[in-house]
Amino acid sequence: MIIRHVVARENVDASGRLVDPERVRHGVIVAGRIVDLSGEVDPCTHLNLDYPEHRLAGCVVAERLERGAAIVFAAGGLRFAYPRPDQFRHLGRVDMGARRTEWLTALAHRKAAR
Repeated sequence: MIIRHVVARENVDASGRLVDPERVRHGVIVAGRIVDLSGEVDPCTHLNLDYPEHRLAGCVVAERLERGAAIVFAAGGLRFAYPRPDQFRHLGRVDMGARRTEWLTALAHRKAAR
């Protein structure tokens, strides 16, 4: 399963650039449709010049950001949109170990509440 950055067509300008890069989501695409979506990307990791490990790059364009929405195709395959260089900022160091620990703790609390 390949997880991709996905953006709605309405969030792409005429030159193929992202209008609002914080409205990009992670998604799974099968047979030209979105089959699963996460929440919006985290600017602290995706738009941070101080954290190059998972920087936002090419985003697959979809008709809408919802399960079942069709992917937009170009002549060579999937249509991609890209952030503008000025949409990245210096947001400081990211401690991924601490973030993972916080995420696992929150997940355990949610499971315990069921």
